[in-house]
Amino acid sequence: MLNLAVVWHFWMGLLLGVGAIGLLAAVIAGYIIKVQAPQYPKKP
Repeated sequence: MLNLAVVWHFWMGLLLGVGAIGLLAAVIAGYIIKVQAPQYPKKP
């Protein structure tokens, strides 16, 4: 039973870690799109 708990915690930690990295990437991308991009408009 102990082995099952270790495996379950491993996958839960992996999912939370991937989710946290994805959230961080989304926040950085949103900042770049909404704040930085308008400062440097594309030239026609």
